[in-house]
Amino acid sequence: MSRWVYWVALLSIAGILAGPVYHLLTDPQAELRDLFRLGIDLQGGTSLVYELHAAEGAGIPDPSAARDVILQRIDPQGTRGYIVRPVGKRLEIILPGRSKVTAAEETPTKERLAAAAQAASRQKNPAVADLLNEKADAFTAGTRLRVMMNPPMYLDDMQTRLTQAARERMPDQRVGIAVVGLVEVSGGQWKEAAVMLTVPAAETQRVGEWKHLVTSALSAQRDVTSVKRLVKQAGFLEFRILADRIKDRDKANFDRLVKLKQEGKPTDDPRYRWYPVKRGWEWYRSPHGNLLDAWNMVYVVDPESRTVEALVNVADGQDVTGRDLARAYASVADGEPVVSFGMKPQAAQRFARLTSPEVRGRQLGILLDGIIQSAPALRATLSTGGIIEGYKGQRELEEVVTVLNSGQLAASLGDPVLERTVGPELGEDNIHKGKVASIVGFVLVVAFMAGYYLFAGLVANVALVLNLVLTVCLMYVIRQTWTLPGIAGLILSLAMAVDANVLVNERLREEKGKEGSLGFALKKAYERALRTILDSNLTTLIPAFILLVPGLATEEVKGFAIVMIIGILVSMFTAVVVTRMIFETVIGRGWVKQVKMLQVIKVPDFEWMRVGRVCLYVSAALAVAGIIAFWTRGEDKYDIEFTGGTQVELALKAPAGQPEASIGEVRRRATDVLGGSATVQELEYAAETGQARLSRFLISVPAEGALVSGEAAVKAALAAAFEDMRPEGADIKVQASAAEITEESIRQRLAGEQGGAAPAAPAGAAPAPAGAPAGAAAASAEAPPAEATAARYIPRELRQFLGKIVVTAEVSPPLAAGEVQRRLDTFIRDRYPDAAGALARVEGRTAGGSPGEFRSFDLWVRDDFAGLRGETPAPQFWADAVKAGLGLEEPFASTTSFEPTMAGETWHKAVVAIILSIAGIIIYIWARFAKLAYGLAAVVALVYDVLVTLGAVAVSAFLAQTILGDVLLITDMRINLAMVGAFLTLVGYSINDKIVIFDRIRENRGKFGNLSVELVDRSLNQTLSRTIWTGFTTLMVLLVIYVFAGQTSTLHGFSFVLFFGILMGTYSSLMVACPILVMRREARRAPQMPGARKR
Repeated sequence: MSRWVYWVALLSIAGILAGPVYHLLTDPQAELRDLFRLGIDLQGGTSLVYELHAAEGAGIPDPSAARDVILQRIDPQGTRGYIVRPVGKRLEIILPGRSKVTAAEETPTKERLAAAAQAASRQKNPAVADLLNEKADAFTAGTRLRVMMNPPMYLDDMQTRLTQAARERMPDQRVGIAVVGLVEVSGGQWKEAAVMLTVPAAETQRVGEWKHLVTSALSAQRDVTSVKRLVKQAGFLEFRILADRIKDRDKANFDRLVKLKQEGKPTDDPRYRWYPVKRGWEWYRSPHGNLLDAWNMVYVVDPESRTVEALVNVADGQDVTGRDLARAYASVADGEPVVSFGMKPQAAQRFARLTSPEVRGRQLGILLDGIIQSAPALRATLSTGGIIEGYKGQRELEEVVTVLNSGQLAASLGDPVLERTVGPELGEDNIHKGKVASIVGFVLVVAFMAGYYLFAGLVANVALVLNLVLTVCLMYVIRQTWTLPGIAGLILSLAMAVDANVLVNERLREEKGKEGSLGFALKKAYERALRTILDSNLTTLIPAFILLVPGLATEEVKGFAIVMIIGILVSMFTAVVVTRMIFETVIGRGWVKQVKMLQVIKVPDFEWMRVGRVCLYVSAALAVAGIIAFWTRGEDKYDIEFTGGTQVELALKAPAGQPEASIGEVRRRATDVLGGSATVQELEYAAETGQARLSRFLISVPAEGALVSGEAAVKAALAAAFEDMRPEGADIKVQASAAEITEESIRQRLAGEQGGAAPAAPAGAAPAPAGAPAGAAAASAEAPPAEATAARYIPRELRQFLGKIVVTAEVSPPLAAGEVQRRLDTFIRDRYPDAAGALARVEGRTAGGSPGEFRSFDLWVRDDFAGLRGETPAPQFWADAVKAGLGLEEPFASTTSFEPTMAGETWHKAVVAIILSIAGIIIYIWARFAKLAYGLAAVVALVYDVLVTLGAVAVSAFLAQTILGDVLLITDMRINLAMVGAFLTLVGYSINDKIVIFDRIRENRGKFGNLSVELVDRSLNQTLSRTIWTGFTTLMVLLVIYVFAGQTSTLHGFSFVLFFGILMGTYSSLMVACPILVMRREARRAPQMPGARKR
C-alpha cells in the first residue's frame, strides 16, 4: 500500500479524534459520557408530533420554516438540547428529560458575600439580597456552591426547586438558601449560579447531603407544559383602535352590533370585529368599578363563562402587526413586569398614523393571536415603540417576549397527534441494559477473533476497538443522538466489521497455501477480498439510507440507521486500510514471519445442489406457512403505531394477600374497563418499594373497538381499575378547602417564617402597583392608600399571588411535599392542560410521622379567586382538583399515543421503505453482476427470509402463553416501527451473505467458464467457513441483546427478528438463492467442469 495512503489514514483518524479530545481536555465540566448525546429512550423525556394546519386561504405550510420559528421559541440559544425536525408535513419536537448539573464547593468570604448581595439587587431579586445582608455571618461561615447547568435555568426556578426540595427532604433543618446568577446566557436564563447555604462548612457530612440535594433538585425531569403552550401560539400580534361608544358617535350602530352578538348572529359591519379580552372579567368586576364602561368600550359579557368580548375597529388601513416589531424585551413599569417593544424604522410612520392626535384618549387594543392582551389609553402619538401590560408572572412575561421575538407561525398547531413520554427511571434501565448487552457482545466477539485467528485475530481486534472509538467520535462530531436501537446498530456494525476481517483472514489462509511469500499472499488476500467487502457492505447500506428518508422512521429507528451507516463505513476503513497497515508494518520489519490460524472447518466437497430442488420445495412450504400464520393472526399483530391508539406501561403492587400481581387478574381488570380489544403483556419486575414488590405491565388500547379512547381517558380508566394496586398511597384520604390570598395572609406567613416579626420594607422600595388592572400605566387609577401601604411590605415575588387562591389540604396518611407536587402536576396536566403550571407553591404545614412528610399543606395557585374554570368557580375547581389529584396515583413509566390517521400513514411508509430497499438491492446487484438473474435470485431468497420471519412473529402470540415460550423468552411481539427497522436490517445483512457467495461464483466463472452446478458447489464449499463464522459471531451478539435487553425493551422484538431472520438468511443463501441460479437454462446446458464428479 502506498505511503501516502498511510498518511491520509493517520490524518483521518487524528482529525476524527481531535474534536472530542479537545472537548474533554479543555472543558472543566466535561466527562467521558458527554460524548454520548442520549435520546429520550435512554435519559427519559417526551416526543411531541404536531400536524401543520395552513391558515384559511393560505397554501401548504413549510415545515422547515415552522421548525425555525418553534426552535427559536423553545430554545432560542440552542442550549437546552431540544430537537425540532420536520417529519413529512408534520413537526416532531423532542424534549430530553433531565438537565446536567454539577456543583463545586467554593470558599465563602465577606467580599464574595457582599458582591453576591449587590448582584442579587441588580438581578431584581431584593428578597435574596435582603436575606444575604440579614444573615451575613451565617452565610460567611456556611457553604457556597458554584453550580453549572446545561441547559440554563431561570433563577426563580432554581430558588423554587431548592426551597421545595429542602422542605421535602430536610424538613427538620432551618437552612437559608440564596441563589445568585453568575453567568447569564440571555432572556433571564443562567448557566452558572452561586447557591449559598447557611450550612456550616465545617460539617462536611451535612454539606455533602445538601450538595446532593442541590444537584438532584435542579436536574429533575423537565415540564413539557410550557413548551406545548409556546408551540400552540401562532404569535400574530396586531395593534387596533377599540371602538369607543362616546367618541365614535355611532351609538345606534354599536347597539345593533351588540344585539346581533348577543343573539349569536354574525357582525354585518366590515369595519368592526369582536375579539375576546384576556382580562375582561377582571376589568368588568374591578373593585374600582366597571373599567370597561370607564374606558367607553363596546363590549358583550357572558356571565356564565365570565368572559368578555370587545368591538375592535379593523378598518384603520394601517395594519400594524408583529412583523413590524424590531425587538421585544422584558421590562418593569411602576414596579410591575411589562413587555417593551420597539418598531422597525419603516413601520414607525404607520404606527404614528395609527396613534395620531385624532384618537388621543381612546384605548389602543394590543392583540396577540386574536385576544386583546391590554388596552392602554393613548396619551401621545407613538412611533418608536411602547409597552404591553397585564402579565403578573415572570414566566408568562418571558414566554410572550419569546413568542414575539421568534416571529409568527405560518401554520397553526393544535394538540399533538402523537405524544410519547419515557420516565427517567425507564431511561436509566435502558442505559443499563444497553451497556450490559454492548459489553458482553463486544467481549465475546473479541475473544472469538483472538482465539480462532490468533495474531490475525488480534489485528482484527485492534481494528474493532478503533472502529468503536471512531464511530462514537463521529457521532459526537455530527451531534447525533444515541438511541436504544442506535446501541443495537453499534453492536451490529461491529459484528459486520468482523465479517470484513473474517473475509480477509480466510482469503489470507487460502493465499498462504499457494506459492509465494507471506507479503505476496497478504497483498493477494486484500485485493481479492476488497471487491467482496465493498459489494456486501454497500448493499447493506441501502436499507439504512432508506430509513433516513423523511417520515419513514421514528427518531429512534433513524438513530439505528445512522449508527449503522457510520459503523459500516468506518469498518470498511479499518478492515481494508488499518489492518493492512498493521500487517505490512510487522511483516515488512520482520517482526512476524508467519501468520497461523486455527481451522476447525476445512474446505469440504459437499454436493449442495443435489438437494437444491428439495430445499426449494421445503422453503416454499415454509414461506406459505409464514403467510398463513401472519394472515390468520388478524389485526392484533400490529402495534398501535400502525393501528392508532394508546399504549401505557405501569407498575403495580400485589393485591392484599397475594405475593404478586398476576397477569390474569390484570388482564381481566383492564379488559373490563377498556374492552376486549385491549391487550396486556407482563414485563419483568420493576422495583422494590418498601415491602411491596412491583410488577410491570404493558397495556395497548387500539383507537377503534375499545370502550375508551385517548391517552387521558385510558390512564384515568386504568387508575380507577387498579386503585387497590397502586404502588404508594393506595388509601389516601383528602380534605381540601380554598380561600383568597390577601395581604394579611401573606404578612402572617412571612411573620411566621421570621419568628413572629412582620417584615419590614426594604429601604428605597417602590410602592406596590395600583390595584386597578388597567391595560397600561396611562390608563391606570391609583390604588387606595391603605392597599398601597400594605403592599409595600410584601416582597415582589409574593405580590403576584394577591387575589389568587390558596388551597389548604389535609391528607391521611401523610405525604411528602414533592409527592404532592408530582401528583397534582400529573393530574392537572392530563385532565386540565389549560390550567397546567398554575400550581406555584406547595408548602407543608403539619408534619407527619416520618421526616419530610406532612399531614396538611398550603397550595398556592396562580388563578383569580373570582375567576371561573368551565362552569365551576375557581376556588371550588381547585379544591376538587386537589382532592382528586392527591387521591389518584398514576404509576405510568411511559405512555405512547398515535392518532389513527398517523398510524395509517406510518404503515404506508413502512411498506414503501421495504419495497424501496428491495428495489435498490436488485438494481445494485444487476449493475454489479451484469445479469438480472443474480438480482432476482437474491430477492427471492430475501422474500423467503422476510415471510418466514413474519410468520415467526405472528406465532409468537401463541408461544408466549406456553412453557416453551417462557423458556425461549418469547413475548407477544407486534409489528412496530422498530421492528420494521429490524426487517430492513435483515434485508441488508442477508443480502451481504449472498453477495459474498455470488462474488466467489463470479470469480470462479472467470476461471472455469459458464455457470454450472459444479461451479456453484465449489463456490459454496470455498465460502462455507466464512459463512459459518460470520453468522456465528453475529448470532452470538444478537442472542446477547435478546437476553440482556429485557422483555420491556424495544430491542427485544428487534433482536428476535434479526436473530431468527439471519438464521433463515444464512440457510437461504445456501439453499434458496444458489439453487435458483442453477435452475437457469444456461446452467442446465453448461459443460461439466474438468475433474468434477459425474452426477
